[in-house]
Amino acid sequence: MGAQKSSQKKAIQDIFISLQKILRCLEFGKGLREKVPSLTVTQMRVLSFFSESAVIHISKISPIIGMSVQSVNNLIQRLEVAGYVKRKPNENNKRFSDILLTPMGKKLLVAFKNNQVESLERILEKVRPEGKQELTALLKNAAEILEKGRKQ
Repeated sequence: MGAQKSSQKKAIQDIFISLQKILRCLEFGKGLREKVPSLTVTQMRVLSFFSESAVIHISKISPIIGMSVQSVNNLIQRLEVAGYVKRKPNENNKRFSDILLTPMGKKLLVAFKNNQVESLERILEKVRPEGKQELTALLKNAAEILEKGRKQ
């Protein structure tokens, strides 16, 4: 039993190291930084939540990105001043604001996503189609597991 546990721990450490290497190699947003110098990587990370939802809420994304509600609020304020997002009162709970993309923000998000896809295409161009399918399935499964774990 000890050898199996040690083997599992080694596998987890290998996954961690591999993920770190992958994240260092990704150039997400790099091409956009020259075009949109006012955006930080963290602000682009906040904008990426709009890939999954048309409306975001500060209190829901702050624990996901590991920042206080106040820090995320400050990021949103800067994005609002830059014209990328707008706030509107939440109809169900007046204490919350719905954060929405403006047309300029939508244009930026499309450019950001296209930049990410191009970056991944360059990285994965030498991987066989079957390998890409397997990687896709594994990453989807990992994302589902991580999201379920975060909700618990």
